[in-house]
Amino acid sequence: MAFLVMLTSCEMVNKAVPDVDTDVVKTFNVVIDTNLTSGESDTTFVDITEYQEYEDYSDFITGYAIDRISFEITDYNAPEDLYFDGSIMLYDADGNIRYSLAELEAVDLSSLAADGTESDLTLNQEVIDQLLLWLDDPGAFGVNFLYGFKNSDGTDYNFSDEDAGSTFKVKVHFHLVLLTGFNKQ
Repeated sequence: MAFLVMLTSCEMVNKAVPDVDTDVVKTFNVVIDTNLTSGESDTTFVDITEYQEYEDYSDFITGYAIDRISFEITDYNAPEDLYFDGSIMLYDADGNIRYSLAELEAVDLSSLAADGTESDLTLNQEVIDQLLLWLDDPGAFGVNFLYGFKNSDGTDYNFSDEDAGSTFKVKVHFHLVLLTGFNKQ
């Protein structure tokens, strides 16, 4: 009988500690160099242990889940007919191992910026599985993106001299769920 009461108590505590949704947003500034039709952003690192939600629930975190990953274009100050394609890349905490998380097909940058909404990425499930392992240990990963500037027909974009220094931001949103429970592993 005591075992049954203890089991029921553990289940009640597991339900009392809710899973926690958190958004990790990384912003990349793109400055147009009219001599280049492609580029690579700087790599920035995410350390989940630095987030308040992690600190608040660290004693109860049993794992992680990815709800979705999206991107948005903001602060758009570039040619109106510019398209963009590329890859969102993930790195291990040491920056040595790299995987392609998602491929972006040519998107109309000015329309996305004017729309002001996030666009979901189609994700590589094997890379998501690796990301979840990195979140478990060591709790960190790197992210950057490779990009190409395109015309609407997919050919490389030809910048004019007046386009030099044009800018926009790409924000990548990681919608994470911190899975919680009493029986931390």
